[in-house]
Amino acid sequence: MTQVNTNFFSTAIDGLNYAQAALAVVSNNISNAADPSYTREIATRVDPTGGGAGGAIIGLRQTSIYLNGNVLAAQSNSSEQSTYSQQADQLNQLLASANVSGTTTTIPSDVGGAIQNFFTSVNQLSNNPSDPAARQTLLSNANILTSQFASVGTQINNLATTIEQNIQGDISSVNDIAKQLANINQEIRISAGGNNNQPANSLLDQRDQLLQKLSKLVGITTLPQSDGTDSVFMGLGQVLVLGNTAQSLQAVPSTTDTSKTVLSYSSPNGPVVIPDNEIVGGELGALLKFRAQTLVPTSQSLGQLSTSFAMAINNQQALGLDLNGKQGAPIFALPLIPSMGATTNTGDATLAVTMTNPTLTRASDYSVKYDGNNYTITRLSDGSAGVDATGTALPSTTTYSSLPQTVDGLNFTISTGSMKAGDSISVFPYDQTMGGVKVIMTDPNGIAAASGPVAVSSGVNNTGSGVLSITGSTGTVSNNLPSGSAIVTFSSPNTYTITQGGIIGTSETLGANHQLTVNGITLTLSGVPGSNDSFTLAPNTFGIGDNGNIAAMHTLQTANTLNGSSTNFSTYYSSIVSTVGLTGAQYKSTSQAATNVLTSATAAQQTVSGVNTDEEAASLLNFQRQYQAAAKVIQVSNTLFQSLLQI
Repeated sequence: MTQVNTNFFSTAIDGLNYAQAALAVVSNNISNAADPSYTREIATRVDPTGGGAGGAIIGLRQTSIYLNGNVLAAQSNSSEQSTYSQQADQLNQLLASANVSGTTTTIPSDVGGAIQNFFTSVNQLSNNPSDPAARQTLLSNANILTSQFASVGTQINNLATTIEQNIQGDISSVNDIAKQLANINQEIRISAGGNNNQPANSLLDQRDQLLQKLSKLVGITTLPQSDGTDSVFMGLGQVLVLGNTAQSLQAVPSTTDTSKTVLSYSSPNGPVVIPDNEIVGGELGALLKFRAQTLVPTSQSLGQLSTSFAMAINNQQALGLDLNGKQGAPIFALPLIPSMGATTNTGDATLAVTMTNPTLTRASDYSVKYDGNNYTITRLSDGSAGVDATGTALPSTTTYSSLPQTVDGLNFTISTGSMKAGDSISVFPYDQTMGGVKVIMTDPNGIAAASGPVAVSSGVNNTGSGVLSITGSTGTVSNNLPSGSAIVTFSSPNTYTITQGGIIGTSETLGANHQLTVNGITLTLSGVPGSNDSFTLAPNTFGIGDNGNIAAMHTLQTANTLNGSSTNFSTYYSSIVSTVGLTGAQYKSTSQAATNVLTSATAAQQTVSGVNTDEEAASLLNFQRQYQAAAKVIQVSNTLFQSLLQI
C-alpha cells in the first residue's frame, strides 16, 4: 500500500509540474500574441535518458521549415516586384510630365510635344521662308526642345544616382544582417550545447526575424545544420553565412564603367565580381534588374533620339542656303561621346568616337577590344557586331586589323596612345547624354530655308508617289554639278538609271536605306515611284527665295530616320514612353499578385507558428483544470496516507 501511495504522489506531482509549466508556456504565448516575430510554443517533456516520466519540460516552438521557406521566397519576390514597380512608375511619370524649369504652361510637358512644336514651326517657315518672326519661332522652339532634352536627361541622371546610392545602401544592410545572423548562429550553437541540447527559443525567433529582413533585400535560401545553425545563401548560390562566419560583400565601381556599382567579395586570389544577373530577388535584385533592363536602355534610347535628331537636322540644314546666300551652318551642337578604358588595361589608348550617319544608330553601349593583332567592336545591347556604313549587318566574327572603323553610324578611332593585348574600351554614345545637345545658332537669318546650289524636281509625267530628296553630299554641294544636269529614271521601284550629258548609264539598284548617289550627292527615296518616273538634278535657279530645303527638313518629321530607317522621331519617342508605361503596368500587376502570394504564405505559416488567443484561452482553462486535478490527487493521496498511519 505504501508503494501505491508513493506512486500516487509521484504521478500527481509530475502532473502538477507539467500543468504548471504548460500554464507558463500558454501565458507566454498570450503575452506575445501581438509580436509577429514570436513563434508559438507548446509544453513538452525532454527526456534525454529515455526513462519515461521526468526530465525537463520546455516550450517547444511550433514551426515548419517548408512553410518558413515559402514565406522567405514570397517575401523576396514581393519586395522585388514592388521595388521594380515603384522605380518604373517614377520613370514613367518623368517621361510623361518632364517640364522645363521656369517655363510657362504653353510649353509642351514632354519631349514628344516639343518635337511636334519644332516641326510645326519648320512647316510655318516653309510657308513663308523670309518671315523673320517664323525664323525666330523656329529657333525658340529648337531651344525649348533642347531644354526639354536636358530636363529629362537631368532627371534620369538623378534617378540613376539615387539607384546607385540605394544599391550601395542595400549591400551595406545585407552585410549588417549577415553579421547579426552569424553572431546568433554562434549563440544558438552555445545554447544548444546545454539546456538539454535545446537552443533558446528567443534566439531562434530573432534569427527568423533577421532572415525575413534579409529576404526583403535579396533572394535567399537557408540550409539547417546539425549544430542548430543555419547556412544562408544569396541569389544563385553566393554564400552569405556559414556557421558563425559572415561573407562580406563590397560595393565597388565596375571596371568597365565606374559610374555603376557592382558587387564583389574577397577571395584568396583577390576581389571576385558577382554578375548582376546572379543577384535575384528582393530590393537589391530589383534595383540591379531595373537599372540593366529599363533605366539604362531608356536613357540610351532617349540619348540616341536627341543626338540623331540634332545631326539629321544639321545634315539637312547643310544642304540649303541661308538668307545670306551661304550654305547652312549647324543649328545644334552634338555632345561628345564618352569612352572609358577598363581599369585593368595595360595600354594607354583613348578613343575618339563620332556620329557619321544618324539613320544607322542603335540605342546601345559598345566595347572595343584588342587581342594583340585585331580589334573587335561589339554592340553590347545584343552582342552583335552591328552594321557597316551601308547598313548591312556584320558577321559576328568580324575583326579589324586597324582603326578607324565605322559601325552603327559611329566612327571609332584611336585618338591617343595605343591598345595592348587584352585591353578593352567601353563607349557610351547615348547613355546620360541628352543634355549635351545644344542650340548654337543665334541668328535667325542663318536658317537655310532655300534649296542649295543643286535642286531636285519631279518629272511632270510622273505617276507614282515617289519623292527624291537630297540628304547628303561630299565636298561643296555647288561643285557636284559643275555643268548641266542629271536625270534619275526609275524602271521599277528599286531600279534606276542616271543620265548625264545625254549618256544613259547602266541600270542600278537602290542601296541600303533607299539611297542612291549622283556625283557625290546622296539622295533618299520616299514613297514608290511609277515605271519611268524621273527626277532631275540641276543647279538651283530659284536662289535664296525658295523653301526647298526647309520643306525637305519638314519631311524629317515623318521620315524613317532611326534604327536603320525603321522609325521616325515622334514614333520612336512614343515607343520609348509606351515601353516604360507597359513595364510599369506589368510590374504593378505582378507586384499585387506577389503580395497576395506573400499573404497566403504568411497565413499558412501562421496556422502552425502563430498564436490564436482563443485556442490559448481554451488551453489555459484545460491546463488549469489539469493542475487542479493533480493537486486533488495529491490531496486524496495524502488523506489515504494519513488513514493508513492511523490503522
